[in-house]
Amino acid sequence: MNLNFRYSTLGVLLIVLIISACKTTGGLSTKEALLRFQPTKGDQYKMGMQMSMMMEGPQAMTMTMTMDNDLKVNGVDKDGSFYLDNILKKIGMSMNNPMMNMNYDSSNPNMDDPTSAEMHKTMGAMIDKSMVSKLSNRGELLEAPNYDEIFGDNPEMAGQIDQMNQSLESTFITYPENAVKVGDSWDATSEIAGQVPMTQNFTYTVKEITATNVILSVNGTIDLSPEAMMSGKGDFNGEMTINRLDGMVQLSTMKQNLNMSVMGMDMKTSTDINLTMTKQGK
Repeated sequence: MNLNFRYSTLGVLLIVLIISACKTTGGLSTKEALLRFQPTKGDQYKMGMQMSMMMEGPQAMTMTMTMDNDLKVNGVDKDGSFYLDNILKKIGMSMNNPMMNMNYDSSNPNMDDPTSAEMHKTMGAMIDKSMVSKLSNRGELLEAPNYDEIFGDNPEMAGQIDQMNQSLESTFITYPENAVKVGDSWDATSEIAGQVPMTQNFTYTVKEITATNVILSVNGTIDLSPEAMMSGKGDFNGEMTINRLDGMVQLSTMKQNLNMSVMGMDMKTSTDINLTMTKQGK
């Protein structure tokens, strides 16, 4: 083969590789990143959450829970705010303590077991319901789902609404106003009402910036309201991987420790929470 032809062929291949790399990274800087949610209408995601908890104290208990959700972006406004349809597809839970063992699967509930049947009154009502919320491109919750319209006059759901909003807000980080570099940090606070009111204080720190992802370390504190049936304090730490192209959390691992008092009984919990989100396309 002619040597000049070899060199010209190699040159073409290198150009193709460079162009492909530029398309993949979008030319994003690895020195700093402006974190924003930037989904497009029709984007679809699958989100999975796994939680395991150990409780020490007079009522020692272990519990595991899994949740599978389908997410779809129904629309995007000119200011970047977007409408997210969140549909819970499946939830599973197991709980073991000296007084009781319980297993619940929303896709196959054991209605002969009184505890499982009672749980299904609440959990089953949430399955396959369309819950649309509006969020800013920085992750602030602008409009919560209309739960009265979704569930109607269902007293079984009354204690779950604040917890659903908490879960939604925890999934979407509130991003800082300005671009960030490795080592930069910002704070956020979440006030949670409901049956167990609490204040969560978050500190996010940039660990790494690549052409496609931003990796954050997360730590913070939890304060349970002294006016509630539970009181106490705790802390948490973990790591999150953010997709730079759309701002969505791809992976989150968190460990939480909580010391609390429940009706005069001291308890200590340790909880591991893992979340994954995978884009499915349009």
